[in-house]
Amino acid sequence: MSKILGGTPKADPPKVDAGVVKAATAATAKKEAAAKKTAPKKAKVTKASLNKMTKAQLETWGKENLGIDIDRRKAKAALVKQLLDASK
Repeated sequence: MSKILGGTPKADPPKVDAGVVKAATAATAKKEAAAKKTAPKKAKVTKASLNKMTKAQLETWGKENLGIDIDRRKAKAALVKQLLDASK
């Protein structure tokens, strides 16, 4: 086609070793598997470590680590108890 239109001929793409392709495919598959999370893991936590957090931090921690929503309008002690119960 380039001969007809007078353009420059296109160069062939560089040849890639099959081993490199296989390694890249394996690395991509490994990254995809790591990205997929089926369910949040239950994290071990102590009452003392939860008491050091603010209500906002407790809410964020509960969502990220336990996958639960808590109501920040409740007392902090109630939130800590709810998170401890959920982590068991």
